[in-house]
Amino acid sequence: MAEPKVQLVAPIGNISVPGMNVTGVITATSISGNVGVAGSIIQGSNLDIGAGIITATSFVGDQIGTYRAASLTGSPDLVVGVVTSSGFVAPITGDVTGNLTGNVVGTAKSILSGNNLWVGIATATLVGPASNLVGVAASSFTHQTVTANSGTTAIDLSVGNIITFNQSSNTTVSFANTSSAMSITLIRDKDDNNTARTISWPDSISWDGGSAPTLLDDSESGNSQQFQFLTRDGGLTWYGWETFKNEPTRYELFVRGFGEQGATAQNNRTNYSSPIQVGTEATWASVHSGSYAWHMNARKTDGTLWGWGRNQNGQLGQNDRTQPSSPVQIPGTTWSVNMDVSYDQVQAIKTDGTLWSWGYNGEGNLGHNNTIKYSSPVQVPGTTWSVASSGQKNAGALKTDGTMWVWGYNHYGSIGDNSRIFRSSPVQVPGTTWSKIDVGRAVTAAIKTDGTLWTWGINSEGALGLSQSYSTISGKSSPTQVGTDTTWKEIHVTLRAMGAVKTDGTLWMWGQNYWGSMGLNEGNSNTKLSSPTQVGTDTTWNALHKVSGSGYYGQYSVGSKTDGTMWVWGPNDDGNLGLNNGPSVWRSSPTQLPGTNWGIESYQFAQGNAFGGNLRSS
Repeated sequence: MAEPKVQLVAPIGNISVPGMNVTGVITATSISGNVGVAGSIIQGSNLDIGAGIITATSFVGDQIGTYRAASLTGSPDLVVGVVTSSGFVAPITGDVTGNLTGNVVGTAKSILSGNNLWVGIATATLVGPASNLVGVAASSFTHQTVTANSGTTAIDLSVGNIITFNQSSNTTVSFANTSSAMSITLIRDKDDNNTARTISWPDSISWDGGSAPTLLDDSESGNSQQFQFLTRDGGLTWYGWETFKNEPTRYELFVRGFGEQGATAQNNRTNYSSPIQVGTEATWASVHSGSYAWHMNARKTDGTLWGWGRNQNGQLGQNDRTQPSSPVQIPGTTWSVNMDVSYDQVQAIKTDGTLWSWGYNGEGNLGHNNTIKYSSPVQVPGTTWSVASSGQKNAGALKTDGTMWVWGYNHYGSIGDNSRIFRSSPVQVPGTTWSKIDVGRAVTAAIKTDGTLWTWGINSEGALGLSQSYSTISGKSSPTQVGTDTTWKEIHVTLRAMGAVKTDGTLWMWGQNYWGSMGLNEGNSNTKLSSPTQVGTDTTWNALHKVSGSGYYGQYSVGSKTDGTMWVWGPNDDGNLGLNNGPSVWRSSPTQLPGTNWGIESYQFAQGNAFGGNLRSS
């Protein structure tokens, strides 16, 4: 008698089919019991199973037991749309393609590329040792921080092979728990002072070039140094080299010109018509002076600030009125390079964003809500200051949020608040996209982040650059855009002139032109330019450091080019141009200052007396 056969043609509930062979299509919510033998489940033969997505938490049963991955066979192996099971237990002998998420628990040595496991993106957590992994994963890439504050420093490489090495003491380094093949990255971070720190490296290191690289010794912010080590024999031999070093340019300081009040820092009152070095150090980071100053300030790479020269109003910050002719330190060790000096006053920012000022304060130009002179640094309210500028009797600064603030003398509207009222506290000028500012005696200029140039204050000699007729009384009491250009890079001003550099490397001047101040090779033509005029055709100007001048005595200017050369022009009182000649030899076009590698330039011109200071990379 033929064996009964059943074909289920409609979905039903649970079905139990003990002792029955079933052919055809089974559509049910669940099947309990034994449905044949796993080996007899063959596509197209006994049982036709169509499954789009399998979302089981596990495969249970191996005939009657556990379905192990090895017993799931197909052509080839098991082809599944999406598997979201909590885990496969037992070895995976087929290829796994696609994205793998979740935990892979097992022995790493059974995961061999090309044989067992192929994975597109693996985001699983690997549990177990990595010693049997081959390929890029054969090395561990873990970070650790090591503190070197004693005479010996042992680095345990089993903790990590990417090492931040914080050093505050001379130390001897050793490596422990080295793998048979290993690469080490060591990033050195020295403590924040200029005390030299030494490292005695293991004798097993063979350095590229034959000797260990020179260690950084200064504390300038942003310094970093990175070393790489490689071994293939468990540390018996290491190959070492320096992969990166970032250190500030070290500058020597040179001065020239008027020295009667000790402004040239040579411990005398002598004028110099050629640059002469201040001391022998190469630790200077910036130098600052300005119109009517007769004194100078300079910052070192360790964050200290120094001053010398005229001190009538306490502008040297020594809490006295003496006039030193060599550098004396101003209190503090966290001064930044963001500062400016003019007419017996100083505006300076510290690395924490605080602004400090001292010296002359007759028009409230120190920003302390009074007119009291201070011979020591006093803080201006606020902690987010980023750029400072000092004029003859007023000052201005930018904050990190792009706002601009100006205060002090305002007879010609140079504060920019659309008034003529003097201000002894910072007043905000409208706008939040200011990026550069320079304050002169009665005129101010600034550049926005979009590259536009704005000027305001007195328009004497056409100094505002607005292509307007000039007079000693006309001007603007709020920022007015100069033309429509959007490529202005840097701006510097004095009472009756301005100069600027554009992003294309061109140099532009306008305003008063006595004694060749404009650099246009016109001699002492007394030409007055009321709009920006290009100086020559050169496109390699890097910066115009500052235009400095005093009334009708004329201005003189200094600019640098991308090749490290420095160029000077204008009047030459006291030999301030540094060309080794006297006041009768002035220049109406840019003339190169002897030497190369010049960096920062600062200078002043007041009542016919002038001096300047340069930094030159050592």
